[in-house]
Amino acid sequence: MLNRPLDRPLNRPLSLSLLRGRWTGLAGTFAALCLGAAILTASALLLTSAGPRVPARYAAVPLLVRGPGLPGEENDFAENPPWSPETTEALVRALASVPGVAAVVPYRDPGPYVPDDEAARSGDGVTRSGDGVRVIGLRTEPGADLSAVRAAAGRAVRGAGDGTARVLAGEDRAEAEPAADARTRWIGMQVLTAMALLGGFVSVFVVASTFAFRVVQRRREFGLLRVAGATPRQVRLIVYGEALAVGVVAAVAGALLGAAVAPALGRVLVTAGFEPASFDVRLTPLPVAGAVAAGIAAGLLGAWSASGRAARVRPLEALRDHAAGGTPMTRLRWITGVTAVAGGLALAAASASAREDSLVNAVLVAAMALIMGLTLLAPVTLPPLVRAFAWPISRAAVGMLAGRNALAAVRRTAATAAPVLLTVGFTVLVTGMVRTTAAAYAMGNPAADQAEEDRLVWLFTLLLVGVSAGYSGLAIVNTQVMAASARVREFAVLRLSGATRRQVIGATAAEAVLVTGIGTTLGFAVAVPALLGMRAGLSQKAGAAAPLVIPWPSVAAVVTACLALAAGAATLFTSGAISPRRPLFPRSGKGA
Repeated sequence: MLNRPLDRPLNRPLSLSLLRGRWTGLAGTFAALCLGAAILTASALLLTSAGPRVPARYAAVPLLVRGPGLPGEENDFAENPPWSPETTEALVRALASVPGVAAVVPYRDPGPYVPDDEAARSGDGVTRSGDGVRVIGLRTEPGADLSAVRAAAGRAVRGAGDGTARVLAGEDRAEAEPAADARTRWIGMQVLTAMALLGGFVSVFVVASTFAFRVVQRRREFGLLRVAGATPRQVRLIVYGEALAVGVVAAVAGALLGAAVAPALGRVLVTAGFEPASFDVRLTPLPVAGAVAAGIAAGLLGAWSASGRAARVRPLEALRDHAAGGTPMTRLRWITGVTAVAGGLALAAASASAREDSLVNAVLVAAMALIMGLTLLAPVTLPPLVRAFAWPISRAAVGMLAGRNALAAVRRTAATAAPVLLTVGFTVLVTGMVRTTAAAYAMGNPAADQAEEDRLVWLFTLLLVGVSAGYSGLAIVNTQVMAASARVREFAVLRLSGATRRQVIGATAAEAVLVTGIGTTLGFAVAVPALLGMRAGLSQKAGAAAPLVIPWPSVAAVVTACLALAAGAATLFTSGAISPRRPLFPRSGKGA
């Protein structure tokens, strides 16, 4: 009778019934996925909107004639040399005779044209071409064939003696943007790429780990389902059904939130100097749909990683402590974790030879691989760290209880330490990366040239740290509340065993402190190898040993914030859970 599979009509609505009964417990996973989808949506919209635009001064002209070359990183974003007055006059006469051209508009930049030989004699040792006409616009007659006029204009330009000039039409006119805008847009692309990469990883990682943690917390519930006759396949379908139901609603809500805040973030980027004044966010459906799909996939990934364990729960697991049962490590987890750590160390070493424009992203990817590896290997790496951090406080009853609880529930400790690892790891990495890069740059540049660079550098730091540490900080509170909510019965047992209310709260807070210390240690273990690889690359490019600079006050402030968030959330929830006005043992299903 106990092993009889659940009837098909009962199995079909079972997942939704459990979801309605567990909506309070799923609030944490909903919040993580909603915020993650918002970050993914905003990052995707900003990144897809960051391409070159047709400058506003050329918007009303369908055709542009432009000199050769484009301002870019390879030429330090130098503006193209203007045409001489004689060449400009010859081009205007030739283009005015093209059939279909109604008017020829030379766009003159401020300043006179200066020949190269005169600039060379100016005495400062720098050859300048001066300002002048670099772009000529063509207004076409009504009904004129634009492609035919473009071809004829190209022949006219070659006939006037300038075989290197280009005739631009449509979106190609964006190539005529000023060199200053091209440089700003290039800087913004580096910022947005790093922000999207970092935000996407943090979002997917937090969402997947939160879903997996939620499934681990419900081990006893799945044991009861097995007692009632549920098959492993039915348990797995329940997990997937809940992840899909919560994932769809949360991802859509997060995508709408991200699309709403993306224009405001775009204006912040323009104000900060990371995007030109012409930048605006284009609300296109593809990035939003991609963010929704990524959010749902992240939830299903977390469900997949834990559904196997849920399906393997035996009926007798209903009688055991759900936090301590089971074998933490599997062969696949060993292989994946070791491979990720080895790959992260290899990427950190390889970043020494990365190009300057890809160095930041190479370092970030190396850190992400190390985070994945250490998280997968947490059941192996955490016990020694727990013993080391618990030893100084083990003589006190509260400290001993905190250490034993953290050691007995390895999965819970790993889940609550993961957001701290992310927050501290990326804070150390980003701030150290920015300060080390600035120090290496200052080795070959005078102090007078540093003001604008320093401003952009620190704004870049604030953006990246805000994306990673801000969301991860919310995840710290989220996981602490989820962990404490599943321990209401455990708290009741401690009270009945003679522990005072203050001792239970103190043990929970001490455990949160232990978790913060462990996460901080692992965060440094992630960031330092990546920073060493980046410093080697900067030293090789500078031709001298670049210093490794870590802004310790900023890192200490973030670690203190993590400690306050973790201990504060655990203390507040535990205090409410064991309030004298509440019964020691709540009704079945709540707090289990």
